[in-house]
Amino acid sequence: MDRVSLKNIESLCPLCLEEVKAQLFLEDGQVTITKTCLEHGSFSDVVDPDGNLYLRTISKRQKRHNPYGLVLPITTRCNLRCKWCYLPDKNTEFDTEKIKDIIDNCHHRFIVFSGGEPTLRKELPELITYVRERYPHKFTVLLTNGLKLAEKNYVKELKDAGLHYVILSLNGFRQETHQHISNQDLTELKKKALENLKKFNIWTILSVTLVKGLNEEEFVKIYQYGLRNIQFIRQIRLRNVSEVGLYKKDDHIYLSDMLKLVSKATSLSIDEMCHNNLTTNGLFNTGNYFVLDIFKTLKKRYAHSSWGSLKFWSHCVNLVGISNTLRMFFEPFQPKETRLMFRIEIFSWPTASNIDLTECRLFCIDHVTNQGEILPFWEALYKNDKLRLSEERNSNCRIEADEFVSFS
Repeated sequence: MDRVSLKNIESLCPLCLEEVKAQLFLEDGQVTITKTCLEHGSFSDVVDPDGNLYLRTISKRQKRHNPYGLVLPITTRCNLRCKWCYLPDKNTEFDTEKIKDIIDNCHHRFIVFSGGEPTLRKELPELITYVRERYPHKFTVLLTNGLKLAEKNYVKELKDAGLHYVILSLNGFRQETHQHISNQDLTELKKKALENLKKFNIWTILSVTLVKGLNEEEFVKIYQYGLRNIQFIRQIRLRNVSEVGLYKKDDHIYLSDMLKLVSKATSLSIDEMCHNNLTTNGLFNTGNYFVLDIFKTLKKRYAHSSWGSLKFWSHCVNLVGISNTLRMFFEPFQPKETRLMFRIEIFSWPTASNIDLTECRLFCIDHVTNQGEILPFWEALYKNDKLRLSEERNSNCRIEADEFVSFS
């Protein structure tokens, strides 16, 4: 058995979520992790089954945490009970002044209002306007399941407040997919939400959570829908489910799995995708975050071929239609934020068993914890889980103590 040590890292104990020392290995073509918790012993797991592809995506230039986005939960309430909710705490939420204080004291360019379900917070339009008026150079983003966006007047209210982007959860178009993940059929509500976002021309990012054996094949339809509607769809965000929040261990989808799925859907080779990630992802080139700019990748494909420009624009017509292609052709001097663009961003969510905390700390997005602390995205989520575990243990201890007293 070939086993080559790659690097020493920080990780987590999968049982108590305490930070531990760990080591990455290249082992029989896979990247594996080995670590030891003083209390719970030693653990090993697979980081990615395709070691070669994984090594092409881990950070080579990025040496410090330099985030541009902040995910800010403004409520713990939700109108769904999804099977894999990664923020299941429903007990507390920040008051409006605390939220404004976090906004005032953060340096992030993108403020992402999340939850729970943020549209249940009545102050959401007020908070969007607050950012617009106080920090006009910043962008506001709404991370939502989209149920409330089925109401046309509410979408208009958010647009008037100054909302720039919506990240809309869209895990597929089939009733079975929604039923499995969210325990109810959401197809019509999602359709109305998309229609309203298109009507009011709010830039939209489709957020897809992949579940093994359920909706991998639906990604092609979501990708094609996004291309046909690039006048308001800017990105697709693809993520796997992980051992965060309510999730229990199941078949894991790895970064390499998602890259191969995207390659098949887009007909772009892995080499083309990895090369584009190095330039498009730029400073934030880390192993948990992969960026693919579809049109830049296609332009490079045809750059050195005969009639390359004609081939590129012909390919664009096939993908997005004549009217969208003409708009793309005549807009090179427009500001970046107004140009038609289409990216696929892959978020590889680590498990507590295989997390490379050193790599995760380089990620370009931060998250506010339940205690109001700003941390790198995945570190914040696992800190929430660690607090939840501690509270559950304390609660169980109190119950046992009460039972002992009663018995005595």
